[in-house]
Amino acid sequence: MRTYFGKQRSLSAAMLASALLAAAPAMARSLNVEDLSGLRDIGGLAVSASNSALSVSPDGSMVAFQLQVPDVERNTYQLTWLVSSTGAKAQTRAVADGGELMRNRAKFYLAAGYRPPERARWSTDAKSIFYLKLVAGTVNVWRSAVDGGVTEQVTRDDADVIDFNLSEDGKRVLYTVALPRGQSEGELAQEAQRGYLFDDRFIPYSGRVPARRWCGEGRMNAVLLERKCDPEVRVLELDTGRARAASDEERQAMSGDSSSGEPADPLERMKTSAGNGDTAWLQVMDPATATAARPVVRLHAKTGDKVTACAAEQCSGYSSFDIVRWRADGKQLYFSRLDFVGGNVYGLYAWAPRTGTVRTIYETDDKIMDCQPQERQVICLHEGPATPRQLVAIDLQSGRMRVLYDPNPEFRSLRLTRIETLHWQDGFGNPAFGRLIYPNDYVAGRRYPLVVLPYDATGFLRGDTGDEYPAHAFAAAGLMVLCASQPFEIENRSRVPLAKLAEASERNLAHRRSTWTSIERMLDMLDRRGLIDPSRVGMTGLSDGAQQVHFALVNSDRIAAAAVSSVATPAWWYYTDTLRVRKELRQYWGGIPSPQLESYRALSYAWNVQRIRAPLLVNVSDEELDISIQEVAALQDAGKPVEMHVFPDEHHVKWQPRHRINIYRRNLQWFEFWLEGRKASDPVDPEQYARWEKMRGP
Repeated sequence: MRTYFGKQRSLSAAMLASALLAAAPAMARSLNVEDLSGLRDIGGLAVSASNSALSVSPDGSMVAFQLQVPDVERNTYQLTWLVSSTGAKAQTRAVADGGELMRNRAKFYLAAGYRPPERARWSTDAKSIFYLKLVAGTVNVWRSAVDGGVTEQVTRDDADVIDFNLSEDGKRVLYTVALPRGQSEGELAQEAQRGYLFDDRFIPYSGRVPARRWCGEGRMNAVLLERKCDPEVRVLELDTGRARAASDEERQAMSGDSSSGEPADPLERMKTSAGNGDTAWLQVMDPATATAARPVVRLHAKTGDKVTACAAEQCSGYSSFDIVRWRADGKQLYFSRLDFVGGNVYGLYAWAPRTGTVRTIYETDDKIMDCQPQERQVICLHEGPATPRQLVAIDLQSGRMRVLYDPNPEFRSLRLTRIETLHWQDGFGNPAFGRLIYPNDYVAGRRYPLVVLPYDATGFLRGDTGDEYPAHAFAAAGLMVLCASQPFEIENRSRVPLAKLAEASERNLAHRRSTWTSIERMLDMLDRRGLIDPSRVGMTGLSDGAQQVHFALVNSDRIAAAAVSSVATPAWWYYTDTLRVRKELRQYWGGIPSPQLESYRALSYAWNVQRIRAPLLVNVSDEELDISIQEVAALQDAGKPVEMHVFPDEHHVKWQPRHRINIYRRNLQWFEFWLEGRKASDPVDPEQYARWEKMRGP
């Protein structure tokens, strides 16, 4: 693989060098927290099937993506648009500066802190890419020539662009815009004079002014800088530069709703046709479970007048399927499958409906995502337990995977430790999956302290969900690490409608019990194998993972130390959230917060303060401070070992590079101290060990 620089007009030499780092150092050394916090990412932390980072050119010869590089000195991210060729001799070119970081807005339409993937669109001649760019507080569509030529701003509106697309002929940019800049602030300023109405625009724990406005039945459009219901669709004519209002047809094309002819059913949307008229689709096996979160489905095809159900094991299950494409001659259908029950195995297969044969092209328990099909290969993002994200191509005939672009080549020279893949069951028979990272310089027969990361064991084992717990750095420091994905709750996910899944999981604490019994069983297994010291087990978590820590500390004495990203237990969260969310929480947990309701009591430190023994570290965002105060205050009042640090201008997921590296370091030093009795020579806070010694007592 060769990397080179084209002629640039807008990128500095330093930016290009950082974006296209090519040579790895020769000397191997142990990994440290800086190696993890400095990783360069293709896309952001939120890449998924619905948040794509990759864009393949119309002729299939190139793929465009954004590289995100943490800049600790400036405490932000350097964003660069790159283009890689997809042929046998992969080459990567830096095309344009990506502007300022646009932070993602999550389910509750706050700035959640995720670094979202921004996806480029190609010109029809494959000579330029179009993309959104935030500059000086405004978001517009920009265009850059992929040969290193001109970069220019395309839209120039009085409002920020939310989303955009190109017309089929490539001559127009269709885009949606928010309110004109300043309008929402003006409206709020007027309302402030008479007092804000306390309605569902308020999220008290997040702010003291209305944060949003609803549309219809709770539907809401979250935008980057301002908020507007039913955003306006505009059109820019590329040949003249003239902007105008969109026609009804153009608005419909931009909306992407069912009125445009796109089926509402996600399985129906996967229906695909071959050039010879044959069709293929996924079908729910039991109609009674059609609305379930993850029903059992099977691949079907119609060839001529004959309908065939694929009988092979790979063609059915609770799994996540994607119909990739038909082969050019229409004789084979390529499809992928992610098998949750079988250990998160990703498989790429070819099915010949007329003969019934299924051929395995590629299988792995690594993480494969965001795949973009071509005639002879698929372009995907790949992560392994010890391999950060790479751009790869998988050959549809041979199954060979090759790397098109590795943004972190120096990582290959680091000395990592052994990783063991584990499969087991929770206490209810649900399948569980995890990875065990052995400590540096592991000695057989010695028992080690263990840190449990209970949220996600798929892909690169970086810092668990939210990226605050540096798994490989823990191992490099001599700790054993268990990264555990939450068990696949077969009964709930295969039977309960998606809209009722949270209620079914939370009302009787099924989800909490499933995850905790899974962890307990693995602790027992590791103890029987003589690998861990069961009296020195730590546990971590963000969001749902933090709730799992709450459950463990309240209902068990097996955890010796814990670190979480917030302590938002149901009671405080309930009273500081919106009217709509409070209604949902009453449904989930069976009523308003009360010590008499187990669904609340079993997760609350405040209502179980005498049962809490493990020292607790909290690295909380300022946005989530309010919902953490009750629990921390209760522990402090009871003299329990607890310490909380508050990070300014942060959200549910923390985004600032300086904060991340210090959270990494503090979490590592916390577990070294409490599980091994060791003190670092470079403490995050020079006074921390005096405080921690005082917590530990004589």
